[in-house]
Amino acid sequence: GMLRAAWRPVPRSCFCAPGHLRLLSSAAAEAAELLRASEAQLGVLPDAADASAKYAKQQFRAAIGVQKRVADIFGAVPDPALQLVAARQLAVLHGLLGDYAREGKQRRAVVEAAEALPSSAIASSATAAAQYELSVSALRAGDLETATDAAAAACKAVPIGADAATVVCEGWAATVTAATGDAGAAIDRLDAVIQQAPDFLVAELQLHRGNVHRYNGGRNESAAAAFQASVEAAGADPGVLDMLHSGLCGVVARVKLGEADMLHVESEAKKMIRGTRNAISADVVTK
Repeated sequence: GMLRAAWRPVPRSCFCAPGHLRLLSSAAAEAAELLRASEAQLGVLPDAADASAKYAKQQFRAAIGVQKRVADIFGAVPDPALQLVAARQLAVLHGLLGDYAREGKQRRAVVEAAEALPSSAIASSATAAAQYELSVSALRAGDLETATDAAAAACKAVPIGADAATVVCEGWAATVTAATGDAGAAIDRLDAVIQQAPDFLVAELQLHRGNVHRYNGGRNESAAAAFQASVEAAGADPGVLDMLHSGLCGVVARVKLGEADMLHVESEAKKMIRGTRNAISADVVTK
């Protein structure tokens, strides 16, 4: 996924739009226009159009060969915006097919292209999002070192004043910290981030917090409290732009709460059955 505080999907002429930056600053708006223009340029090329058509039909393996040609062509063109879009589209395809090593390679190419964009402000916004995506891909591949480094780089790259993007990057960095085994530090970091988070991001951050608690020695009560807080935050009318994402976080949190209830009931049932091993079958079935 993209850096949601900064990137939003747009109607797609190509199969894998890089999205646009929410208008947190004039630099973000400028970056959005630059990437949309680059995507439009790619979209008129025969190979790019072919890859787009195959993607739309979910023929991902067939699309990869075509999209690789596009990425190779623009890898040699001195236009970082075109390089960014082409590499990112190829990265998405590799990720969909579970080829995380090749996905990671393309994510790194996206970071390099983002860093080379024409102004420092634009480059900062795009680099934060690219590093975020690299971290997500690396964690999915089990590469904790890259995931940690990229998460830290995303936090560092966020432009000053982009508060929502800062919160999301910090929240993700806390999740990566938990994955490395330091759940206590992750929870402390998430608590600090939640205190300063815009309302529309609280549901997501509480969902992160619940997941960290869940995997921190099975602290189910703390996890349940965080998931419940996510549900409540999701129902706080975040506004049209953020309603879908915040609402989805609330749905996931409800599923997590349901899972916790199910595991509790299952555990209690096993205890009761173990306690009646010598009882008659009817008693066991009743319990």
